Amino acid sequence: MEHTHEGALVRWFDDQGTVNEAPLNAHDLRIIGGRDMADIEYRVGWQNRMRVSPGSPAVRVLVRLTFLMAGVAALAFATGWVALIVEG
Repeated sequence: MEHTHEGALVRWFDDQGTVNEAPLNAHDLRIIGGRDMADIEYRVGWQNRMRVSPGSPAVRVLVRLTFLMAGVAALAFATGWVALIVEG
């Protein structure tokens, strides 16, 4: 981490040895605090983008809702076929 007159900046080496850098927003600064080093998450193949948390809470909620809806749809599909077979 580096603190400049423009704000806090994070630099890291990616999996190919390339130096990347990204500015920290207010949320990231609250999480990191005054430390000089922090663990970050970055996507392989993307440059100059990182996050301090493992994932977005909104994305996790949407993924869980997707699996829930897919489960409900599969259950409804199976129930429909069972009802059709029993009736026939």
